[in-house]
Amino acid sequence: ALRELVHQTLSVGHGQDWRGAFQPVSSRREERLERRFDTVEEKKRSEEEEGIL
Repeated sequence: ALRELVHQTLSVGHGQDWRGAFQPVSSRREERLERRFDTVEEKKRSEEEEGIL
């Protein structure tokens, strides 16, 4: 289930947090800066998983 959630989050778009739509703009901007690094790591991890599968 967690893997599906990660793939859904990635499919939404790079640097975009699907949770951001429900948050104020200021906190959304801060989280987007933090998420930028997480998204890169998640993308790398998912590509590795797809390579294994």
